[in-house]
Amino acid sequence: MFRPYNGVVHDAHRIMRENGDRRGEAVVEDLLLRTGARLLLQQQGESSNAVTHTLLESVHYFLSHRVLYVSNVLAEELDETRVEVPPDELRLPYHLFEVCFNDSLRIRGRHIPSALVLIKPDDSTFNVLADRFQRVSNIAIDSVNEARRGAGQPAYPYQQTVMSENLKQSFNLLFRLDDQLASCQLHFRLDEFKGVKTDDAVEQLMARGPIPGFIALTPDEVEIERVLCRIVFGALCYLNVKDPEVEVGWKDRNRPRMGVAPTGIMLGRTMHASPNRHMRKGSMHTLVHPRYVNVQYAWHRPCEVNPKAKSGGQRPKIEEVKGGEV
Repeated sequence: MFRPYNGVVHDAHRIMRENGDRRGEAVVEDLLLRTGARLLLQQQGESSNAVTHTLLESVHYFLSHRVLYVSNVLAEELDETRVEVPPDELRLPYHLFEVCFNDSLRIRGRHIPSALVLIKPDDSTFNVLADRFQRVSNIAIDSVNEARRGAGQPAYPYQQTVMSENLKQSFNLLFRLDDQLASCQLHFRLDEFKGVKTDDAVEQLMARGPIPGFIALTPDEVEIERVLCRIVFGALCYLNVKDPEVEVGWKDRNRPRMGVAPTGIMLGRTMHASPNRHMRKGSMHTLVHPRYVNVQYAWHRPCEVNPKAKSGGQRPKIEEVKGGEV
């Protein structure tokens, strides 16, 4: 079973199902925008990361709803793949999407949750985020003015909101573990790592520590964040290799609707793990020759070196004693 990203919309649907509330998606969308407005008021009119989260979910579920389903084998192999491509040079087929994993996926003993991703939004994605931000701001002002009218005070005028252009160079990763109320997030600007290999950029990000003003992640959460980054960047590259195993229009029968109908894309559904243990990491390289106009990256899958050789623990130990020596 592929579980969806565990965010505000997922929680709203769960609570509505438990209460037998069947009012539909319009109620959830309105609730999401009003949640963003309350968060905006708590920040005294300034945008916050929490407000950004509601904007991303609003656009994702009710306007685009692209979902990448990644098979267990592909997820494990992407985690074992070196991404040589700098993050600012990635060719991006999608800018806002959900990446979902099977419940059975475990990497180094850790359950890897599904996540919501925003990466270097194009103009259309940026504009709809800006429009939703304006709507959230207007709802917040309506709420304030309702209280001011009751107190006989003049109303505040509506204000024009402005989305920072820095968002166009941003990478946002959101996920939440089942036993938590708060979301974990990673945010950085791709142009900060111009020319740096994505693998190196991820390690540099992990070494920075917590985002100022936010609660530090536990070591397990940091490792999950690292794995998610590797899989997300690897999956974006995988979509641009020669003959990727991609099923467009794939539907997960267990997924609730949650907004507009999702556009599902399954990656690596029929891949099989090698019977031999992987000993060498895979690698993703950029293809720069003009003849590769339709193929952007080459992927060398993880593999075992000398699969027929005995492992080190099975090799006999031989001690040689030279003649004449005591």
